[in-house]
Amino acid sequence: MRSPIGALLLLVVLLACAPPAQAPTMSRRDTLVSGVMALGPGVDRAEAMRLADLIYGPPTRSTAAGDALVPLPAPGFTPTGNSVTFANPRTCHTRAFALQWRLAAERSRTLDIHLASSPMRNMMPVDHSAVVVTRTGQPLQTGLLLDPCLGEAEMRVRPVSDDVGARWQTGTERAWDRHFGRRPWYARAPFSVTVRPGAP
Repeated sequence: MRSPIGALLLLVVLLACAPPAQAPTMSRRDTLVSGVMALGPGVDRAEAMRLADLIYGPPTRSTAAGDALVPLPAPGFTPTGNSVTFANPRTCHTRAFALQWRLAAERSRTLDIHLASSPMRNMMPVDHSAVVVTRTGQPLQTGLLLDPCLGEAEMRVRPVSDDVGARWQTGTERAWDRHFGRRPWYARAPFSVTVRPGAP
C-alpha cells in the first residue's frame, strides 16, 4: 500500500511543475494605443501606433542626441533602504519638453501634442510638467496625459480627467497666469486671448 504522504508529495511536485496559467495581459504599448484611439472616432490608428512606438520602442539609429529624454538624477537611499529619486521642476520640464518635441516632429494630422504644466497644489508643492495628447482641435481636459517624470522615469499614462487635484494648462495659459494672474471667467473661452511674442 502506498503511503499517503508520498502521494501528497507527488501531487505537490506535479502542481509546482505545471506551467502557469497565461492571463491575457496587454503590454504598455497596446494600452497606450487603446488610450489614444479612445480619444475620438477621427483618430488614425497608424498615428496612434507610431506615437506608442516612439515612446516604448527602442531608440533608432537616426535618433539625434537632443531627442533622448533627459535622465533623472540618480536615486538616493534612505536609512531603511528605500530608493528615493529627487527630480526638480526644471528636470521634469526638460523631460516633458523633449518628449513633446519628439512627438510633435511627426506632424500628426489627427492628434495634437501639447506641452502642459500644472501649478503648485497641496499634493504637489511644485509646478509639474507633462505632455498631453488630444484629438485635433479638442480641449486639453479631454486628452491623455503622458507623464515622463513620476515613478523614477517610468512613463505614466492616464486620462487628464483622472488626474484629480491637478489643473493642467497649455504653455500660453500658464504664461498668462504667471504674468497677469488668473483670467476672469468671461475670458476663459478658447482663443479669447492670444499671447504673442514681441517683435524681434
